[in-house]
Amino acid sequence: MQATDWQLSLMQPIYKGHDKDTTDPASYRSIYLNDTLAKLFEGLLLARLTIHTELNNNLTSNQLGTKPCTQTHDAIYSHLDQLPLLHLRTQATSYIPSHLHLANDHTYTPYDQRYCPSCLPIQIVGDELHTLLHCLHSSPLSHPAILSLTRALRRYDLCSWSSHTPLQQPAILLGSSPSKLLRKHNKAWTHSTSTTCTQLIYSLQSHFFKHQPSTSPGPAHSLASSAASPLSADTQCQVCHSPFDEEKMLLCDICNASWNMDCLLHPLTTIPPGIWKCLLCTPPAPCYRGALRHLRFPSPILDPDSD
Repeated sequence: MQATDWQLSLMQPIYKGHDKDTTDPASYRSIYLNDTLAKLFEGLLLARLTIHTELNNNLTSNQLGTKPCTQTHDAIYSHLDQLPLLHLRTQATSYIPSHLHLANDHTYTPYDQRYCPSCLPIQIVGDELHTLLHCLHSSPLSHPAILSLTRALRRYDLCSWSSHTPLQQPAILLGSSPSKLLRKHNKAWTHSTSTTCTQLIYSLQSHFFKHQPSTSPGPAHSLASSAASPLSADTQCQVCHSPFDEEKMLLCDICNASWNMDCLLHPLTTIPPGIWKCLLCTPPAPCYRGALRHLRFPSPILDPDSD
């Protein structure tokens, strides 16, 4: 409950200048002045709510807006790890044969001729269904994820993994929610399975780049050509997924992932000296929980220790 006077503000128009029309309200910027006691009350209430939510763990790890020692880029870092999963779901990878791409000889390859390179000379379209569930070389990588998702299905009293259709199974492996999942459980399902799905995509990506064949996964007539092998993972930016501008690429000394200097949160113009760690390998700054007891209030009356 706030006093009625605290809910009122004094609006002061500030002229924007630059020869704007002085009679046009759009030529002014509005500055609102609130009651001083209302500001003090707001600061005190926010501090107490922050302490309460931190001590009782009411907020999830993704709710960073009201947490101390967290900033906007912390939320960005938390989603960078899921970029390979997003790339695969949007068919923007360079290692799944059926995804839209140009062959090495810069000629477009029809969809039905984008064969799985691991299964050649048998001509099988290397789509997500084949790569995740049927390919003898890559499908074993899906087994740990399938076991984890089977336990998740049992936890939410859903149909078993084998009862889902061949089209539903790859969708679940790629992070989609099961069709019978209640809407109220969607967020919980995503939170509990996103790590499993992301780890699967990382393992697939690593597997394909380590076992790339010397030929292109294109039509039969291109197999006899001596085209260059596909670009390696070290030359593809983790953010824009571009294989170009290698002179602007930074390789992490920990995970060997590639990052374009222009795609970093704080873009770089020169290669930093010494050991460089990417955003995923850099630990977040520690947050001392005891600091919550020393929150600075905007008044020497409420905070006797203030200067």
